[in-house]
Amino acid sequence: MKKITVVDQKKLDDYFEKTPTQEIELDKIHEAIKNKSRNYDDLDLMNHLVNYLHSSLAERKSVSNNKLGKYILTVKSIFKLFNEKEEFIGSTIITKTKALEILYINNRSFIGKEGDKSLIDSLEELKKLIDINLSFKEPKKKREIEEEPEQEECIIPDIVENMGESSKDVSEYEGIIARLQSRVNDLDTQLNDFQQTIDFLIGKDEESGKTINALNQKVDKYKLNLRKAKSEIKRVEAERDRVIRDFDREKEKSTSLNRRIDDLALQIIDLNGTVERLYEENENLHLEVANLDNTLKSSNEELNKIQEWSDLITSAKTKEEMIDAFILEQLFMKKMSLNSIFNALDKTGMNVSKDEILASLKRINSYVNIKPVIGFDKKYGIVEPAIRTDAKINYPNHKKSLDVVFLADYHYDASDISFHLQEKLNSVYDYCIKNNIKSIVSLGDLIDNKNIPDELNKENFEIIKSFIKDFDKILPYDVGIKHYILGGNHDRAFLKYGIDPIEELSFEREDTIPLGYSNAYIYFGGSDVIGLHHEGIPRESIVPNHIDSGSEAVSFINKAYENAKVNPAERYLDLFGHFHKARIDFANSFAVVPSINTDRNNDGVWHLKFDLDSSGRINHIIINTLIFAKDKELKTTNEIVYQRTKK
Repeated sequence: MKKITVVDQKKLDDYFEKTPTQEIELDKIHEAIKNKSRNYDDLDLMNHLVNYLHSSLAERKSVSNNKLGKYILTVKSIFKLFNEKEEFIGSTIITKTKALEILYINNRSFIGKEGDKSLIDSLEELKKLIDINLSFKEPKKKREIEEEPEQEECIIPDIVENMGESSKDVSEYEGIIARLQSRVNDLDTQLNDFQQTIDFLIGKDEESGKTINALNQKVDKYKLNLRKAKSEIKRVEAERDRVIRDFDREKEKSTSLNRRIDDLALQIIDLNGTVERLYEENENLHLEVANLDNTLKSSNEELNKIQEWSDLITSAKTKEEMIDAFILEQLFMKKMSLNSIFNALDKTGMNVSKDEILASLKRINSYVNIKPVIGFDKKYGIVEPAIRTDAKINYPNHKKSLDVVFLADYHYDASDISFHLQEKLNSVYDYCIKNNIKSIVSLGDLIDNKNIPDELNKENFEIIKSFIKDFDKILPYDVGIKHYILGGNHDRAFLKYGIDPIEELSFEREDTIPLGYSNAYIYFGGSDVIGLHHEGIPRESIVPNHIDSGSEAVSFINKAYENAKVNPAERYLDLFGHFHKARIDFANSFAVVPSINTDRNNDGVWHLKFDLDSSGRINHIIINTLIFAKDKELKTTNEIVYQRTKK
């Protein structure tokens, strides 16, 4: 058996990568891996595919359902060919192939996912082909009478020999007798057949003597078995009669026991009534305790509010400080209109006018980020924290190159459209595994808040947590690939519920690293910076024919760098999510990454190859644009080289 070389294995992977499932053919696979020095037969290919599937699933490596399906389809095709030729394929391969289904289910269970039903069905079909092939394990023999397999000496079913003295079910004996009688009839029929064969062979030449002797020996065996069967029938009939007598005696005893059982049943009914009364009394006591607890809790809340307001008055030096502190606290807890704030202040006993409230909001706006809300004057607004972590990553400078895949704007919302997101993510991870890419960066809006309820309560809190867990399940898991996640505006919307989705997605997952929200920065050689952003440039800046778009975008970028205390002079290239419209502006050194979900050009991702010098700084960047084909697989469209003059 020839082992497929590494080079030919690469050809095999390329064929499966480029060929849709419905177009895969065995002849074309052989043509794809054919070379001058060696030709592989079906058994070589089968051995390679089965060993790959067995080791990958057993070692719990990440293999996509798409790739598994194509491999299994090919294995089934080879089995069908061998079955048509009635040729046994080999014990080792069959043993490993039979184990694939349980290995696949265990593999998916280990990473917290359910197995794909179509794949499991395909593996079941494969097991049927295996069973057929097992029938060809022994060489073909002439199917003549003298080569018919001998019958076992014991023809009595195990159930007869294993029945003890305690068995009381007469119907079992009747069934055994019926089966034995049927066997006797079969033996009689076979004896007649053998006798006819003997009569036929007697007229043949002397060479048939051996056959006649063999048949006579079998006839003797069948006669012996027949006598045993008839003897066993008599024994079982006697046992049946004994069981009937025992049953009659036990029936008399059971009548007395049934009367005793009826008496006990009446006592149990009385006891159940007592238990129900006790449960009812217990529930009434629990209700009384709960009412007392609620009353006490309400009283404590009122006392706490009075104490908090008392502390606030005590710590504040002026009336303005008290108003500012109270409004800031209220607005952080919930959205409030101007009238709502006025009513809340009025309940505290403070004499505050609406003009004083507006003045307070202006003061607050000078040191806290104010985000306008519909129905509220735009120059005041509702206070909301500005979440910007400005994470900084130092890339080690001991390597000469770095490959990173950049994604943006998943917008998972559990809708029918989001159903295809998992297929796209699987294609991205398959691409990374195939090209030995160890880093993925997402530029915001992984999840969408449009279907999330507005009201904040315990029930909705649990709904949101469950929603984030559902997205976590479709995010592929591979410890060999680090997935860096930057939060966007849709992700940040969940913070008002007390939930940080970026942290939630990274919880107990060593393969995901949170970068906070809005902006992050990657340093190369301590001097070149790649900026990662979600939002932050004017919408008109992403329109290619807008004359001043470049300068406007750069001014926004420079402001973000200054806020993060990053030197704008060190910027090499800035990458943005959020806009759903891929674009590269080499003149001003920024680009918008395509959306993986709904891009206005083509849904896709970017593969960036960083070429580095000896100090770890960037020589140039090769940008590969990848778009999703109809089968959700990634297709390379073009390659662009970007280089910026170093400062």
